[in-house]
Amino acid sequence: MSVRWSALVLGAALGPLIVHAQTSASGILLSDIKTIFGFGDSYSATGYTPALGVSNFPGYGNVREIPKSGRWVWLQYLSQLGTDGDIALYDLAASGAVVNNSISTPLSLIPAFTDQVDTWINYFEQPMGQAIVTSQVSWEANSTLFAVWFGINDAGSASGSGNSVSPQLSGIFDSYNRSVAQLYAGGARNFLILGVPPMELAPSVAQAGDPTTSLYGDNADAVNEALSNFVDTFPTVYPEARISLFDTQPFFSTIIASPETYGFMDSTTDCVAYSLITNQPDLTLPVCEWPMSQYVWWNSYHPTWAVHRLLATVISQVLSPPTTTSAAPSGPSTTSGTESVVPSTVIPTTSLSSEPPASSTSGSTSFSGSGQATGSVAPTQSAGSSPTSGATRAGGRTDGVVVALAVGVALAVGGAGGWALVAL
Repeated sequence: MSVRWSALVLGAALGPLIVHAQTSASGILLSDIKTIFGFGDSYSATGYTPALGVSNFPGYGNVREIPKSGRWVWLQYLSQLGTDGDIALYDLAASGAVVNNSISTPLSLIPAFTDQVDTWINYFEQPMGQAIVTSQVSWEANSTLFAVWFGINDAGSASGSGNSVSPQLSGIFDSYNRSVAQLYAGGARNFLILGVPPMELAPSVAQAGDPTTSLYGDNADAVNEALSNFVDTFPTVYPEARISLFDTQPFFSTIIASPETYGFMDSTTDCVAYSLITNQPDLTLPVCEWPMSQYVWWNSYHPTWAVHRLLATVISQVLSPPTTTSAAPSGPSTTSGTESVVPSTVIPTTSLSSEPPASSTSGSTSFSGSGQATGSVAPTQSAGSSPTSGATRAGGRTDGVVVALAVGVALAVGGAGGWALVAL
């Protein structure tokens, strides 16, 4: 498999957003996807749980957990960007989730990656998942995307305790690999994995100052280096699967450094009043300096729906076949190669709508199941195999480390030893 580095350029009225991406001919295309299964924490959580109804989706009559964005999260927006209508989304993410509770948060009852996979097996694994047996859901391996975004709470839990996450990384990624193996054995073949964003730039962390701020950054880097190493082993361990690793670090860093270029007025603070009012994304409150949509941060630890929608737009273009020119990418990068220009996508700079893009389907069926059932396929190689090919990277690298993040509510807890951020 030949791999090349390129720069994905998304045009904006005031300037381009450069996303360096490693691509290959075997990459995942969003145009082929009809179903998405989501796993993660509050950066991905919608409140969906199949135990309350496989087709009972938040935002369509039964909101159980308002996404921590003021409207929708990136997975919901991404599911509206299918070329043949809406993509069926079954989002099992839970606020505050880590990879494995016994490692990172021993007292937590929040469904971790391990628990979310167990739920997926119970309801959606083929051929015996409850929703499969009852014909409520059907999906095909080649047209289904498994989106996984963990790490922020694993890094954040250690940081909040004043510790390095490094001693836990072996256990975290052994568990991560076992969860992916279960999904693969159940038929998963297309994986989109997001890394840990620069959470040291979140208002609650940045305002804490060093050593807290630096520790959050260092732990995010450590988690992402381990995640990068895991992805490097993926092609041999899971030879029939395709994986795309998206680095959210340059995405968030660019927007935070130049907010007005991308339609935001404030990238360093939040207005608490917006986080206390649910499902009014276009709200403008006199107590806040700007409309909600013009803040990068919805609260001190979570981005607004406008950032989520922008992230979904960028990811959709990363998962699209690019056109290629011979221009060199602008901006700092540790890579070299050609420039992939996506002329059809414009990063909005004003008047973002809170609603998802229009599609060929509408109404309460936007997240209903689609696709056809296929039999499960078990891994053909052991988890200790070495890498050969199959992985793609998107979003950029920083000093050879793939970086990104996902999170729950940040709670400041004070005590004799100082304070810590606890992800809920």
